[in-house]
Amino acid sequence: MNKHPDIHTLLSTWGKRNRSLPSKNEQIKEVVFTAFQSMPGLAAARPARAGRTPWLSLGFAGMAALAFLVTSTGLWPVQYKGTPARMEGGSAQGVAEPAAGYDVPMDSAANREMMPPYYPYPQGEVPATDTREFLRTSYSATLRTRRVEDLTRRVELIVRGMSGRVDYSNSSKEYGSVNFTVPADRFEAFRAEVKSMVGDRFIMENVSRENLLPQKRSIEEQQADIQKNLDAAKARRTGLVATHNKASAALRSRLTDIAYEMEILQSDTTTDPARRAQNQYRIQQLQNEQSSVNAQLSSENASYARQLAAADSEISGWQNALDGVKKQDQNLMDNVATVSGTISLQWVSVWGILDLYLPEQWPSILFVIAAIVSYILHRRKMRAITI
Repeated sequence: MNKHPDIHTLLSTWGKRNRSLPSKNEQIKEVVFTAFQSMPGLAAARPARAGRTPWLSLGFAGMAALAFLVTSTGLWPVQYKGTPARMEGGSAQGVAEPAAGYDVPMDSAANREMMPPYYPYPQGEVPATDTREFLRTSYSATLRTRRVEDLTRRVELIVRGMSGRVDYSNSSKEYGSVNFTVPADRFEAFRAEVKSMVGDRFIMENVSRENLLPQKRSIEEQQADIQKNLDAAKARRTGLVATHNKASAALRSRLTDIAYEMEILQSDTTTDPARRAQNQYRIQQLQNEQSSVNAQLSSENASYARQLAAADSEISGWQNALDGVKKQDQNLMDNVATVSGTISLQWVSVWGILDLYLPEQWPSILFVIAAIVSYILHRRKMRAITI
Protein backbone atom coordinates (compact mmCIF):
# COMPACT_ATOMS: atom_id res chain seq x y z
CA MET A 1 0.00 0.00 0.00
CA ASN A 2 1.36 3.47 -0.97
CA LYS A 3 2.09 5.46 2.19
CA HIS A 4 3.01 8.67 0.36
CA PRO A 5 0.14 11.19 0.05
CA ASP A 6 -1.04 12.21 -3.44
CA ILE A 7 -0.80 15.73 -4.84
CA HIS A 8 -4.39 16.58 -3.93
CA THR A 9 -3.82 15.77 -0.28
CA LEU A 10 -0.59 17.74 -0.22
CA LEU A 11 -2.18 20.83 -1.73
CA SER A 12 -5.18 20.60 0.60
CA THR A 13 -2.92 20.37 3.63
CA TRP A 14 -0.81 23.29 2.40
CA GLY A 15 -3.87 25.40 1.69
CA LYS A 16 -5.37 24.86 5.12
CA ARG A 17 -2.07 25.72 6.72
CA ASN A 18 -1.58 28.90 4.70
CA ARG A 19 -5.19 30.17 4.66
CA SER A 20 -4.57 33.95 4.84
CA LEU A 21 -4.54 37.02 2.53
CA PRO A 22 -1.31 38.54 1.36
CA SER A 23 -0.09 41.43 3.44
CA LYS A 24 -0.49 43.81 0.49
CA ASN A 25 -3.93 42.58 -0.62
CA GLU A 26 -5.62 45.99 -0.51
CA GLN A 27 -2.84 47.71 -2.45
CA ILE A 28 -2.95 45.01 -5.13
CA LYS A 29 -6.77 45.29 -5.41
CA GLU A 30 -6.60 49.08 -5.81
CA VAL A 31 -3.95 48.79 -8.51
CA VAL A 32 -6.07 46.23 -10.41
CA PHE A 33 -9.26 48.29 -10.24
CA THR A 34 -7.40 51.43 -11.29
CA ALA A 35 -5.89 49.63 -14.24
CA PHE A 36 -9.29 48.18 -15.17
CA GLN A 37 -11.02 51.56 -15.14
CA SER A 38 -8.28 53.17 -17.18
CA MET A 39 -8.72 50.75 -20.08
CA PRO A 40 -10.27 52.41 -23.21
CA GLY A 41 -14.05 51.92 -23.75
CA LEU A 42 -14.73 50.25 -20.41
CA ALA A 43 -15.51 53.47 -18.58
CA ALA A 44 -18.14 54.42 -21.18
CA ALA A 45 -19.71 50.96 -21.09
CA ARG A 46 -20.28 51.10 -17.34
CA PRO A 47 -24.04 51.62 -16.77
CA ALA A 48 -25.18 54.87 -15.31
CA ARG A 49 -27.12 54.80 -12.06
CA ALA A 50 -30.20 56.20 -13.77
CA GLY A 51 -30.43 53.10 -15.98
CA ARG A 52 -31.14 50.88 -13.02
CA THR A 53 -34.84 51.96 -12.88
CA PRO A 54 -37.11 49.22 -14.50
CA TRP A 55 -39.18 51.59 -16.63
CA LEU A 56 -40.63 48.83 -18.83
CA SER A 57 -41.80 46.85 -15.81
CA LEU A 58 -43.35 49.96 -14.28
CA GLY A 59 -45.11 50.68 -17.57
CA PHE A 60 -46.65 47.21 -17.67
CA ALA A 61 -47.72 47.58 -14.03
CA GLY A 62 -49.44 50.86 -14.83
CA MET A 63 -51.24 49.31 -17.80
CA ALA A 64 -52.38 46.44 -15.54
CA ALA A 65 -53.85 48.93 -13.08
CA LEU A 66 -55.57 50.81 -15.91
CA ALA A 67 -56.99 47.59 -17.38
CA PHE A 68 -58.29 46.56 -13.95
CA LEU A 69 -60.01 49.92 -13.56
CA VAL A 70 -61.59 49.72 -17.01
CA THR A 71 -62.89 46.17 -16.61
CA SER A 72 -64.16 46.82 -13.08
CA THR A 73 -66.17 49.88 -14.15
CA GLY A 74 -67.71 48.14 -17.18
CA LEU A 75 -65.88 50.26 -19.78
CA TRP A 76 -64.23 47.26 -21.42
CA PRO A 77 -65.69 46.97 -24.94
CA VAL A 78 -66.63 43.31 -24.58
CA GLN A 79 -68.68 42.37 -21.56
CA TYR A 80 -70.46 39.03 -22.02
CA LYS A 81 -70.25 37.74 -18.48
CA GLY A 82 -73.49 39.36 -17.38
CA THR A 83 -77.04 38.74 -18.43
CA PRO A 84 -77.57 39.96 -21.99
CA ALA A 85 -80.05 42.72 -22.62
CA ARG A 86 -83.22 41.94 -24.53
CA MET A 87 -82.96 42.69 -28.21
CA GLU A 88 -84.79 45.54 -29.83
CA GLY A 89 -87.00 45.07 -32.85
CA GLY A 90 -89.47 42.57 -31.43
CA SER A 91 -90.94 41.31 -28.22
CA ALA A 92 -91.55 37.79 -27.17
CA GLN A 93 -95.09 36.61 -27.51
CA GLY A 94 -96.26 36.28 -23.93
CA VAL A 95 -98.58 33.57 -22.73
CA ALA A 96 -102.09 34.98 -22.62
CA GLU A 97 -103.53 35.20 -19.16
CA PRO A 98 -107.13 33.97 -18.89
CA ALA A 99 -109.58 36.81 -18.51
CA ALA A 100 -110.83 37.49 -15.02
CA GLY A 101 -114.53 37.65 -15.92
CA TYR A 102 -116.98 37.97 -18.78
CA ASP A 103 -119.64 40.29 -20.07
CA VAL A 104 -123.30 39.37 -19.85
CA PRO A 105 -125.54 40.82 -22.58
CA MET A 106 -128.34 43.09 -21.40
CA ASP A 107 -130.98 42.98 -24.10
CA SER A 108 -133.89 44.65 -22.37
CA ALA A 109 -134.98 46.56 -19.32
CA ALA A 110 -136.74 43.48 -17.98
CA ASN A 111 -133.53 41.50 -18.40
CA ARG A 112 -131.53 44.14 -16.51
CA GLU A 113 -133.99 43.82 -13.64
CA MET A 114 -133.88 40.03 -13.60
CA MET A 115 -130.11 39.53 -14.05
CA PRO A 116 -127.56 41.91 -12.45
CA PRO A 117 -124.07 42.28 -13.97
CA TYR A 118 -121.75 39.38 -13.25
CA TYR A 119 -118.48 40.11 -11.53
CA PRO A 120 -115.43 37.81 -11.44
CA TYR A 121 -114.40 36.00 -8.35
CA PRO A 122 -111.26 37.26 -6.64
CA GLN A 123 -108.47 34.71 -6.70
CA GLY A 124 -108.10 33.43 -3.17
CA GLU A 125 -105.56 31.15 -1.64
CA VAL A 126 -105.36 27.61 -2.95
CA PRO A 127 -105.98 25.03 -0.24
CA ALA A 128 -103.16 22.61 0.45
CA THR A 129 -105.42 19.66 -0.34
CA ASP A 130 -105.60 20.69 -4.00
CA THR A 131 -102.36 19.29 -5.43
CA ARG A 132 -103.19 19.65 -9.10
CA GLU A 133 -100.63 21.25 -11.40
CA PHE A 134 -101.33 23.27 -14.52
CA LEU A 135 -97.83 24.42 -15.38
CA ARG A 136 -97.35 27.16 -17.94
CA THR A 137 -93.75 27.17 -19.23
CA SER A 138 -91.89 30.10 -20.75
CA TYR A 139 -88.45 29.83 -22.33
CA SER A 140 -85.87 32.33 -23.46
CA ALA A 141 -82.30 31.87 -24.60
CA THR A 142 -79.48 34.04 -25.92
CA LEU A 143 -77.00 32.47 -28.31
CA ARG A 144 -73.66 34.09 -29.16
CA THR A 145 -72.29 33.12 -32.52
CA ARG A 146 -70.35 34.41 -35.50
CA ARG A 147 -73.06 33.08 -37.87
CA VAL A 148 -76.19 34.91 -36.74
CA GLU A 149 -78.19 34.63 -39.97
CA ASP A 150 -77.46 30.92 -40.46
CA LEU A 151 -78.42 30.00 -36.92
CA THR A 152 -81.59 32.11 -37.09
CA ARG A 153 -82.80 30.08 -40.07
CA ARG A 154 -81.81 26.89 -38.27
CA VAL A 155 -83.85 27.86 -35.20
CA GLU A 156 -86.88 28.41 -37.42
CA LEU A 157 -86.43 24.96 -38.97
CA ILE A 158 -86.13 23.37 -35.53
CA VAL A 159 -89.35 25.06 -34.35
CA ARG A 160 -91.30 23.86 -37.37
CA GLY A 161 -89.73 20.41 -37.10
CA MET A 162 -91.12 20.16 -33.56
CA SER A 163 -94.68 20.83 -34.82
CA GLY A 164 -94.47 24.39 -33.51
CA ARG A 165 -95.01 27.78 -35.08
CA VAL A 166 -92.83 30.83 -35.62
CA ASP A 167 -94.64 33.95 -34.38
CA TYR A 168 -91.90 36.46 -35.20
CA SER A 169 -88.47 36.33 -36.83
CA ASN A 170 -85.80 38.93 -37.48
CA SER A 171 -82.14 38.54 -38.40
CA SER A 172 -79.15 40.57 -39.52
CA LYS A 173 -75.40 40.09 -39.44
CA GLU A 174 -75.17 41.12 -35.80
CA TYR A 175 -78.58 40.37 -34.25
CA GLY A 176 -81.34 37.83 -34.62
CA SER A 177 -84.56 36.97 -32.82
CA VAL A 178 -87.18 34.22 -33.12
CA ASN A 179 -90.45 34.15 -31.16
CA PHE A 180 -91.96 30.68 -31.14
CA THR A 181 -94.54 28.30 -29.70
CA VAL A 182 -93.97 24.55 -29.47
CA PRO A 183 -95.94 21.68 -27.89
CA ALA A 184 -95.06 21.14 -24.24
CA ASP A 185 -94.41 17.44 -24.76
CA ARG A 186 -91.67 18.27 -27.30
CA PHE A 187 -90.10 21.14 -25.42
CA GLU A 188 -87.16 19.20 -23.96
CA ALA A 189 -86.25 17.83 -27.39
CA PHE A 190 -86.48 21.34 -28.82
CA ARG A 191 -84.31 22.72 -26.02
CA ALA A 192 -81.67 20.02 -26.62
CA GLU A 193 -81.55 20.91 -30.32
CA VAL A 194 -81.06 24.60 -29.54
CA LYS A 195 -78.27 23.88 -27.04
CA SER A 196 -76.47 21.66 -29.56
CA MET A 197 -76.01 24.58 -31.98
CA VAL A 198 -73.39 26.34 -29.83
CA GLY A 199 -71.10 25.50 -26.95
CA ASP A 200 -72.17 25.76 -23.34
CA ARG A 201 -70.24 29.01 -22.90
CA PHE A 202 -72.13 30.62 -25.77
CA ILE A 203 -75.72 30.13 -24.57
CA MET A 204 -77.69 31.59 -21.69
CA GLU A 205 -81.10 30.09 -20.89
CA ASN A 206 -84.04 31.05 -18.75
CA VAL A 207 -86.88 28.58 -18.11
CA SER A 208 -89.80 29.73 -15.95
CA ARG A 209 -92.77 27.65 -14.88
CA GLU A 210 -95.95 28.89 -13.23
CA ASN A 211 -98.78 26.80 -11.84
CA LEU A 212 -102.06 28.18 -13.13
CA LEU A 213 -104.05 26.38 -10.45
CA PRO A 214 -105.45 29.64 -8.93
CA GLN A 215 -106.79 30.68 -12.35
CA LYS A 216 -108.12 27.18 -12.93
CA ARG A 217 -109.97 27.19 -9.60
CA SER A 218 -111.40 30.64 -10.31
CA ILE A 219 -112.66 29.47 -13.68
CA GLU A 220 -114.19 26.36 -12.13
CA GLU A 221 -115.96 28.42 -9.48
CA GLN A 222 -117.28 30.82 -12.10
CA GLN A 223 -118.44 27.95 -14.26
CA ALA A 224 -120.26 26.29 -11.36
CA ASP A 225 -121.97 29.54 -10.36
CA ILE A 226 -122.97 30.38 -13.92
CA GLN A 227 -124.31 26.86 -14.46
CA LYS A 228 -126.38 27.23 -11.28
CA ASN A 229 -127.83 30.55 -12.48
CA LEU A 230 -128.46 29.10 -15.93
CA ASP A 231 -130.35 26.15 -14.47
CA ALA A 232 -132.39 28.52 -12.29
CA ALA A 233 -133.22 30.71 -15.29
CA LYS A 234 -134.35 27.67 -17.27
CA ALA A 235 -136.48 26.54 -14.33
CA ARG A 236 -138.10 29.99 -14.12
CA ARG A 237 -138.88 29.86 -17.83
CA THR A 238 -140.42 26.43 -17.45
CA GLY A 239 -142.57 27.70 -14.56
CA LEU A 240 -143.54 30.77 -16.58
CA VAL A 241 -144.70 28.63 -19.48
CA ALA A 242 -146.63 26.30 -17.19
CA THR A 243 -148.37 29.20 -15.40
CA HIS A 244 -149.28 30.83 -18.70
CA ASN A 245 -150.63 27.64 -20.15
CA LYS A 246 -152.78 27.07 -17.07
CA ALA A 247 -154.14 30.63 -17.04
CA SER A 248 -154.84 30.74 -20.75
CA ALA A 249 -156.49 27.32 -20.63
CA ALA A 250 -158.83 28.50 -17.86
CA LEU A 251 -159.76 31.64 -19.80
CA ARG A 252 -160.40 29.71 -22.98
CA SER A 253 -162.49 27.20 -21.07
CA ARG A 254 -164.58 30.06 -19.67
CA LEU A 255 -165.04 31.47 -23.17
CA THR A 256 -166.22 28.09 -24.32
CA ASP A 257 -168.76 27.91 -21.51
CA ILE A 258 -170.04 31.42 -22.25
CA ALA A 259 -170.45 30.63 -25.92
CA TYR A 260 -172.32 27.42 -25.11
CA GLU A 261 -174.70 29.14 -22.70
CA MET A 262 -175.36 31.96 -25.17
CA GLU A 263 -176.12 29.44 -27.85
CA ILE A 264 -178.72 27.74 -25.61
CA LEU A 265 -180.37 31.02 -24.67
CA GLN A 266 -180.49 32.19 -28.26
CA SER A 267 -182.10 28.94 -29.40
CA ASP A 268 -184.95 29.33 -26.86
CA THR A 269 -188.17 30.14 -28.87
CA THR A 270 -190.43 30.77 -25.92
CA THR A 271 -193.42 33.15 -26.39
CA ASP A 272 -193.45 34.18 -22.73
CA PRO A 273 -192.50 37.88 -22.63
CA ALA A 274 -191.04 37.65 -19.11
CA ARG A 275 -188.89 34.69 -19.95
CA ARG A 276 -187.81 36.23 -23.22
CA ALA A 277 -186.72 39.40 -21.38
CA GLN A 278 -184.87 37.30 -18.84
CA ASN A 279 -183.01 35.48 -21.65
CA GLN A 280 -182.04 38.75 -23.29
CA TYR A 281 -180.73 40.10 -20.02
CA ARG A 282 -178.64 36.96 -19.47
CA ILE A 283 -177.29 37.06 -22.99
CA GLN A 284 -176.17 40.65 -22.42
CA GLN A 285 -174.36 39.61 -19.25
CA LEU A 286 -172.66 36.78 -21.06
CA GLN A 287 -171.54 39.08 -23.86
CA ASN A 288 -170.06 41.52 -21.35
CA GLU A 289 -168.26 38.66 -19.58
CA GLN A 290 -167.05 37.33 -22.93
CA SER A 291 -165.47 40.68 -23.75
CA SER A 292 -163.85 40.81 -20.32
CA VAL A 293 -162.43 37.29 -20.65
CA ASN A 294 -161.10 38.04 -24.14
CA ALA A 295 -159.37 41.14 -22.74
CA GLN A 296 -157.87 39.07 -19.92
CA LEU A 297 -156.65 36.49 -22.43
CA SER A 298 -155.05 39.18 -24.60
CA SER A 299 -153.38 40.71 -21.56
CA GLU A 300 -152.15 37.32 -20.43
CA ASN A 301 -150.70 36.59 -23.86
CA ALA A 302 -148.98 39.97 -24.04
CA SER A 303 -147.55 39.64 -20.53
CA TYR A 304 -146.42 36.11 -21.27
CA ALA A 305 -144.69 37.21 -24.45
CA ARG A 306 -142.75 39.91 -22.56
CA GLN A 307 -141.81 37.61 -19.70
CA LEU A 308 -140.86 34.83 -22.08
CA ALA A 309 -138.59 37.18 -24.07
CA ALA A 310 -136.93 38.34 -20.84
CA ALA A 311 -136.48 34.73 -19.68
CA ASP A 312 -135.00 33.74 -23.03
CA SER A 313 -132.67 36.75 -22.90
CA GLU A 314 -131.56 35.81 -19.38
CA ILE A 315 -130.91 32.24 -20.43
CA SER A 316 -129.01 33.44 -23.48
CA GLY A 317 -126.90 35.77 -21.31
CA TRP A 318 -125.97 33.04 -18.86
CA GLN A 319 -125.30 30.65 -21.74
CA ASN A 320 -122.96 33.16 -23.37
CA ALA A 321 -121.27 33.68 -20.02
CA LEU A 322 -120.83 29.93 -19.66
CA ASP A 323 -119.39 29.69 -23.15
CA GLY A 324 -116.98 32.51 -22.29
CA VAL A 325 -115.75 30.74 -19.15
CA LYS A 326 -115.36 27.50 -21.09
CA LYS A 327 -113.28 29.40 -23.63
CA GLN A 328 -111.13 30.75 -20.79
CA ASP A 329 -110.65 27.23 -19.53
CA GLN A 330 -109.69 26.04 -23.00
CA ASN A 331 -107.20 28.90 -23.36
CA LEU A 332 -105.67 28.00 -20.02
CA MET A 333 -105.30 24.37 -21.04
CA ASP A 334 -103.78 25.48 -24.36
CA ASN A 335 -101.25 27.56 -22.45
CA VAL A 336 -100.39 24.54 -20.35
CA ALA A 337 -100.07 22.35 -23.43
CA THR A 338 -97.63 24.70 -25.21
CA VAL A 339 -94.37 26.52 -24.48
CA SER A 340 -93.81 30.02 -25.80
CA GLY A 341 -90.59 31.95 -25.76
CA THR A 342 -87.87 33.88 -27.53
CA ILE A 343 -84.45 32.91 -28.82
CA SER A 344 -82.08 35.84 -29.35
CA LEU A 345 -78.86 35.60 -31.31
CA GLN A 346 -75.91 37.96 -30.93
CA TRP A 347 -72.77 38.22 -33.00
CA VAL A 348 -69.63 37.61 -30.94
CA SER A 349 -66.18 38.98 -31.80
CA VAL A 350 -62.80 37.38 -31.18
CA TRP A 351 -62.43 39.55 -28.09
CA GLY A 352 -65.80 38.27 -26.95
CA ILE A 353 -64.69 34.65 -27.38
CA LEU A 354 -61.55 35.36 -25.35
CA ASP A 355 -63.67 37.05 -22.74
CA LEU A 356 -65.84 33.93 -22.47
CA TYR A 357 -62.90 31.56 -21.98
CA LEU A 358 -60.60 33.78 -19.89
CA PRO A 359 -61.18 35.32 -16.47
CA GLU A 360 -62.95 38.65 -16.37
CA GLN A 361 -59.75 40.50 -15.35
CA TRP A 362 -57.57 38.73 -17.92
CA PRO A 363 -56.12 41.98 -19.42
CA SER A 364 -54.90 43.02 -15.98
CA ILE A 365 -53.44 39.56 -15.33
CA LEU A 366 -51.67 39.63 -18.69
CA PHE A 367 -50.07 43.00 -17.96
CA VAL A 368 -49.05 41.89 -14.46
CA ILE A 369 -47.28 38.83 -15.90
CA ALA A 370 -45.56 41.04 -18.48
CA ALA A 371 -44.43 43.40 -15.69
CA ILE A 372 -43.02 40.52 -13.63
CA VAL A 373 -41.19 39.01 -16.62
CA SER A 374 -39.74 42.35 -17.67
CA TYR A 375 -38.58 43.04 -14.11
CA ILE A 376 -36.85 39.65 -13.88
CA LEU A 377 -35.11 40.25 -17.20
CA HIS A 378 -34.08 43.71 -16.04
CA ARG A 379 -32.56 42.31 -12.83
CA ARG A 380 -30.63 39.70 -14.76
CA LYS A 381 -29.29 42.30 -17.14
CA MET A 382 -28.23 44.59 -14.30
CA ARG A 383 -26.57 41.75 -12.47
CA ALA A 384 -24.63 40.76 -15.58
CA ILE A 385 -23.44 44.34 -16.13
CA THR A 386 -22.46 44.77 -12.47
CA ILE A 387 -20.32 41.62 -12.54
